[in-house]
Amino acid sequence: MGAVLFSGLGLQAAAAQDDPPRNRLNEKVKEPGILLPEQMPQFPGGFAKLLDELETSLKDPSKGPVVHNAGCWMVRFTVGADGEARAASVEPSPSNKISVNSPEGKAAQRALWSALKTVVPAPWKPGMQAGKPVAVAIELPLTLY
Repeated sequence: MGAVLFSGLGLQAAAAQDDPPRNRLNEKVKEPGILLPEQMPQFPGGFAKLLDELETSLKDPSKGPVVHNAGCWMVRFTVGADGEARAASVEPSPSNKISVNSPEGKAAQRALWSALKTVVPAPWKPGMQAGKPVAVAIELPLTLY
């Protein structure tokens, strides 16, 4: 079966995507979010739980297409001050040699969007800056192997 490898956590402004997942993931944000807040947003159950649920979604054919050997992909979204994820995008990382227009690239994008629709819309605890909730842009590099 395919698997996902989490290669690190970065922060970057998120962009909108054409294929709209449920909730507000396809919504554009007016401000991209703070890059380095005092406290990062928290997924229910913690960051390890987020990765575990993404991996489970990517390996379960009932939750979407299963993809093998698709390289590294950047999953970006913003967690708003209200704790909702929005403005998601899925793109190949610069090091990925798979074209987004190839059958493999399209399958990888569908698989990642399917996983995002299942996992990311859960209510997050928002990031905090100076004691106030703030929007934070999240970037997850995921390797599909």
